Amino acid sequence: MSRSRHSLIPLRIDGQPTRREVAHRRGWLGHALAFQGKDAQPGACGTWLMRCHSVVNLHRSVDIAFLGEDGTVIKVCAKVRPWEVVICRKASSALTLRRGLASRLGLRPGVPLDLHA
Repeated sequence: MSRSRHSLIPLRIDGQPTRREVAHRRGWLGHALAFQGKDAQPGACGTWLMRCHSVVNLHRSVDIAFLGEDGTVIKVCAKVRPWEVVICRKASSALTLRRGLASRLGLRPGVPLDLHA
């Protein structure tokens, strides 16, 4: 993984590759830009936020999947509206996705994701 604040990484669900990529955000500035919907990565279907157990959505409705330390989905929050706060204290990271995408991808608690480059 590069040392940049963000990079695109492939999304694998339950061990299976998808044709989708997510942006990987690091540091407080990367998180802030992602929450505001700025600095978007072309081709990314969402943003993976490290060390994150709560999200304040500031831009448009999104789906948010909270992940455990091993990358397994713990909680899915669908259609999170702007200015809405969602929390999952057991999560170690969060994956924000375009609205409705979590359902289309079959994300639900217990589904393992692989977000490593």
